[in-house]
Amino acid sequence: MSADASIDVRVGVPEMCDTVKLSVSPTERIENVKKAALDESLGRRVDPVEYVVKFRGAAVTDEAITLQKLGVPNGGTFVVIQARRRPVRS
Repeated sequence: MSADASIDVRVGVPEMCDTVKLSVSPTERIENVKKAALDESLGRRVDPVEYVVKFRGAAVTDEAITLQKLGVPNGGTFVVIQARRRPVRS
């Protein structure tokens, strides 16, 4: 696969019970994928810093890393969740 070829990724956003499908370059940074998924899923702008990206069950601590360096395959799946859990009120 050339560096210019797009790969398809899925990003689950449990807050909205939604999965966003994106076609992105392997050289795209994780932070940009997170922002695009949040914008599309939530339909409004939010502060991406308030959300964490998980890949293969682990939090991605360096969101400046590219999909290629992280080893994301075509069809890879991410989950974007709120960094802090909200208290449940009864």
